[in-house]
Amino acid sequence: MDRSLAYLALVADSDRLLQHLSQWQYVGPHESVGSVLHRTVERLGVCPVALQRAIEGLRINTSQPIGRLRRTELIQLVRAIHRHWRRQPEPRQPAASMM
Repeated sequence: MDRSLAYLALVADSDRLLQHLSQWQYVGPHESVGSVLHRTVERLGVCPVALQRAIEGLRINTSQPIGRLRRTELIQLVRAIHRHWRRQPEPRQPAASMM
């Protein structure tokens, strides 16, 4: 894959993640951050390990309502999730058997 296309795909993923979390701030502001992030893993296919590392690194209280996060905190969370997600090693494909 061309590097520019890979970069655009990564940016699109982070934008989609930010849009999803921002939407939950308005749709369900009383939902806990943890439950919204759990849904994010299911709906967007975010790596749960990257998500957990971002939460631990930023020391986010997952029991607080998503509506209480400031926009800057939400952007910081998305960037941290995206950064850890991007660093995850690609699953290795089994080598094709040679005949």
